Amino acid sequence: MKKSKRVGVFLAGAFLATFLGTLVGCGEPATQPDGSDGEQQEQPQDTLLVENMRTELGYSEDFKTGGAFSVTLKKADGSERVLKESEYTVDSSAVQKGVPGTYSVKVTAEGLETSYPVKVLEKQKWEEDGVLKIFMIGNSYSVDALQHVYGIAKDLGVEKIVLANLAIGGCTVERHATEFSANAPSYDFYYNDSGTWTVTQNNTPKEKLQSDDWDFITLQHGGKLQKYPETYARLPEILAKIKEWIPDSQAEIFWHSPWANQSDSNEIVFRQYYNNDQMYQYECLVKSAQEVVKGTYGIENFIPSGTAIQNARTSYIGDHMTRDGGHLDLGVGRYTAGLTLFTALTGRSAEGISWMPEEMNGNTKQRAVAVESAMNAVKTPFRITQSKYTK
Repeated sequence: MKKSKRVGVFLAGAFLATFLGTLVGCGEPATQPDGSDGEQQEQPQDTLLVENMRTELGYSEDFKTGGAFSVTLKKADGSERVLKESEYTVDSSAVQKGVPGTYSVKVTAEGLETSYPVKVLEKQKWEEDGVLKIFMIGNSYSVDALQHVYGIAKDLGVEKIVLANLAIGGCTVERHATEFSANAPSYDFYYNDSGTWTVTQNNTPKEKLQSDDWDFITLQHGGKLQKYPETYARLPEILAKIKEWIPDSQAEIFWHSPWANQSDSNEIVFRQYYNNDQMYQYECLVKSAQEVVKGTYGIENFIPSGTAIQNARTSYIGDHMTRDGGHLDLGVGRYTAGLTLFTALTGRSAEGISWMPEEMNGNTKQRAVAVESAMNAVKTPFRITQSKYTK
């Protein structure tokens, strides 16, 4: 089943303004006793600025403004004040849950009113049973990417979530193919259906793939070998085993495209394969995704975590998105990857999210960078987008 692409619309706010002018006939322009040309200047007015609102809702999602939602009163004299929740009202009565379409949400305060559109999305396949089920086949990088997805999904309106990660540290496509071929009990299995992760060892891939009816199955490479096309050669074997073990599955297959190392990483393979050059490594990852994963093996769906991390590196955070040069920072690094994964798979916007992992210590500026980086990566998965949060 082909998933439609959806792009969210983010509105910084709405401004109320009145244009006053004088119409004159042909010929010489009319003049006023004071010597002006008859055109009155626009008068400053009080306005409301609405920011960080949810402009997209899932088919089965209840309306909410989101914890980052804010309303600012901008006065005609140039002063402004962020209003308390008790000082404004939000009227979402027009929004119809379960009825796709675009609706108007009104915000009123201080005798002023503005509005913004909210789109209710079409019902997706994964929503049919009310449960979002994600199964990753990867390594420690898939552990990073999936770590915070439960909290993200909950905050963005998904009530029931099942997350699974079948992982071997540093595992490559070739190693996965070998383990799958033997159905070997070689895997750590990370599982979360309640907000808490559990981990078991010595699991077989067949048993875990057959343990549920998954909505999404993701694959990825490892070992910093991504730039070599020949190292993907056994990818069809993995896909064939998935089809053999769960023949009736309607799960969509996605490729998880990971991130480049931090520039000062001292990993031997970073030096060996990429000459300690972060941009060269990133470009290799992008090229492999486009030319090998998609071009040769026909996987068209991508989770552009690597681009999201690179986007975030253009922000004030800079090249500080990892904890050891390769694995992601436990807070904003993993959060950015999780937002990217959730948005790429479900098509839902991450804008307006309030939840953050405790490792971020309530840093709302980092949250803004993470959301921006993830959303831009999903829109343009193979190109870096400069962050607006540079200070």
